Amino acid sequence: HTNKFSGSDPVHVVYAANDDSVAGVEASIRSVLAHSSGPIEFYFIGNRPLPSMPSVHWFNLTDVVKRYDLEDYMNTNERTDRDDSINLMHSNYARFSLDKIMPAAASKIM
Repeated sequence: HTNKFSGSDPVHVVYAANDDSVAGVEASIRSVLAHSSGPIEFYFIGNRPLPSMPSVHWFNLTDVVKRYDLEDYMNTNERTDRDDSINLMHSNYARFSLDKIMPAAASKIM
């Protein structure tokens, strides 16, 4: 999604999340749009496109996991400091594919 600002390179903001975190991703994008001072392109790595934000670039999480061997990064050790299973969430490891999936012209990626 490109916002109303122009004249400079956009910041490319990438989110990766499981289905249970989609509402939080959408809320975060709305907040960034409301408070941004320059052009922004949004990307989402997840199981399906964001339903309320069709302009957000979408990457299928399953495809990214397979194409970039994200299973190799999985940490199967049990964590005792958290109640969730973040070590086993593919979306947690999607960041290791950003250098391959983002546009070559993207000079600012978050």
